[in-house]
Amino acid sequence: MDHIMNQALPKRTTTLLIASIAVALNTSAQVQSVLSASGSYFSNATGSIAYTIGEPVFDTHAVGSVIITQGFHQPEDDFITSAPAPAPVLEIAVFPNPTRDELFVTLADESRGWTCTLYDLCGKVVVDQALPVQRNTLDLSAFANGPYALHVIDANGQLAHTFQLIIAK
Repeated sequence: MDHIMNQALPKRTTTLLIASIAVALNTSAQVQSVLSASGSYFSNATGSIAYTIGEPVFDTHAVGSVIITQGFHQPEDDFITSAPAPAPVLEIAVFPNPTRDELFVTLADESRGWTCTLYDLCGKVVVDQALPVQRNTLDLSAFANGPYALHVIDANGQLAHTFQLIIAK
């Protein structure tokens, strides 16, 4: 009986080994690939870049919590990105737009110490004015018709918002 058991054990081990190898050979690694009309890849000692143009085929599959998107050029590395928390939204109103002679800039109550800068189409500063109260008035009667950019700057000197204005008389 011991003789039969000793022969059966190596057969079981051999069968298990062969089955493991067969499973390993049938398993393929997940490689990212993309079907695209055009694209390229470049790398040197400082980094690499890859791009594709005109990806005509894409598809998304989801099973439970696993989501796979195929067809979009995705990096081979996983990146964790974060963005700074958005600044609190302050109400800034600029009106009327288009304007003729006067422009009103209305700020929230907590916006003390703010300024505004008006730029013409060439980027020249034409108005640089403090915004000391909640409702401020800019005199634009001396300026020509055309597009202007108004930068509203907070008390820390940071750009809070840019408005595109039109002066039309």
